[in-house]
Amino acid sequence: MHVEEFFVEVEGQRLSPEEALDEVGLQCVVEEGPYPGGSALRASLCNGGMTPLAIRRAGWRLGVLESGRERLWRIFLDRGGCGWCGVKRLDALGSAPYLEPVRVGERAFHRSSLQAAGWDAVSGESFLVGFLRQRHGYNYVDVAPAGNSREIERIEAWQELGVELEPGAAQPLDALVWACGDDPYALLEGFGKAVQAHHGRCFDTPPVVGMMTWYGYRT
Repeated sequence: MHVEEFFVEVEGQRLSPEEALDEVGLQCVVEEGPYPGGSALRASLCNGGMTPLAIRRAGWRLGVLESGRERLWRIFLDRGGCGWCGVKRLDALGSAPYLEPVRVGERAFHRSSLQAAGWDAVSGESFLVGFLRQRHGYNYVDVAPAGNSREIERIEAWQELGVELEPGAAQPLDALVWACGDDPYALLEGFGKAVQAHHGRCFDTPPVVGMMTWYGYRT
């Protein structure tokens, strides 16, 4: 996996950092740091112009390195708004009760809240993309299949900011990490530890695991 681009949607236009600076005076500061098996990404936006800017969303487009072999991708999805999580085949793009694919025109793809993970049943290759917190907007990870629905065309991790950025004002994005490996469970465990460290939490004993009955029984 690799970072292909950072993008921002300003006044209805999707722009690169260079285009945003040239066309509307929006400065995009993008940083990439270390993360086990991948990278940690941070960004902030600053309105260097003279007028307010309507910023709908911003994020990263990631590419998946291809190996030339047959693929059978399984995608872990977290639809946090309704509490449903699950694993789907990349080519499972039909209607589903809880993990409904997102459709834009004729195009269908998978959307996850906060984090998504993938595992190739043929090679065992795995990846994870996840935000370490959700503070500055709603966070999503989109996984779009290629034309044959067996290969991943792109992954986009983005924040729905929906802000009117005044001149001189800045808007940070939540930190994002991505990693690759051969064990999706290890990637999820590592991501959980990274979230814990990012929030400065320390558990002296294992956390208590329980059941929330609200979704099942409304009680």
